[in-house]
Amino acid sequence: MTSPVTQHTVSILQVQHILLGARQRGLDMSVLLRRAGISEEMLAAPLSRVTQTQYARLIRILRRTLRDELWGLCSQPLRMGSFDQACRLLVNCKTLGEAFQKGFHFYHLLLSDFTPRLQREGDVASVRMVDAGDRDLLLAYAERSFSFMAYGLACWLVARRIPLVDVVYPEIEAGYASDATRLFQAPLRFERDWAGFRFEASWLDLPVVQTPQSLNEFLQQAPACLLVKYRDQTSLTERKIGRASCRERV
Repeated sequence: MTSPVTQHTVSILQVQHILLGARQRGLDMSVLLRRAGISEEMLAAPLSRVTQTQYARLIRILRRTLRDELWGLCSQPLRMGSFDQACRLLVNCKTLGEAFQKGFHFYHLLLSDFTPRLQREGDVASVRMVDAGDRDLLLAYAERSFSFMAYGLACWLVARRIPLVDVVYPEIEAGYASDATRLFQAPLRFERDWAGFRFEASWLDLPVVQTPQSLNEFLQQAPACLLVKYRDQTSLTERKIGRASCRERV
């Protein structure tokens, strides 16, 4: 019987993308994939998929091997412990808007290839990854991965799935199939100048409900917990299922 944590799967295209930095640095793909429990032959099968557990395990392996929390995708490594430190800062914020602002300011000190920004235009807020315009596939994937992490962390902070108006991917990836519509339950569009997502600005006023105590358990599982989809409904039942799924170690 398939366990709840493996019912949702990840496209092999995402595996290929997350390996771009390691491949560029000459690491042995077969060793990395074997440690994650992924068959190397799957890379040549465009319709194949891996479980969330396998994908999360591969993320952990890449982080440890490369000593980089963005897996070698940027020009400079994102130091280990950055995510933990950011989370400890954000659980002390009062609202989601404050958390976005403080979190992005924190990462602005660490990232040189792109800048995360929160913008508000009337009733719509946008989380944007903006770069200098010299985007390649590695940087494009780093930007949208950071967007996904920001979205998942935001949902966790307020214990709600935040409905999105739309999701923006880098234009350079327009020729690639994507799980974005299924993943975010929102329309996907492509832009040349930024990547990120948009949502109703009223969500910025939601209180942060997580605490330093709940953070400790979360950090033991991250990034696996961010792979649990905040989608479909925001019922108490769904959140209980999500927390139970997060407890499975990867």
